Amino acid sequence: GWFVAMGDEPGRALAGAILDAAARGGHELWSRAEEALAVDSREKRREEAKESARVESTRVRFEVM
Repeated sequence: GWFVAMGDEPGRALAGAILDAAARGGHELWSRAEEALAVDSREKRREEAKESARVESTRVRFEVM
């Protein structure tokens, strides 16, 4: 597999390359990683929605005359 990581992170680059090889080869590892990424993505969207609602509640609304 192939992967580029910014900075000095050889472990991250190796993990990315392994996932790339698994994805290209249709390996079960990729299916499990994809599931974990989907769960993480859903959780991140939920947290972002909560934060957005929290910030929205503090919005100041000015009326234009």
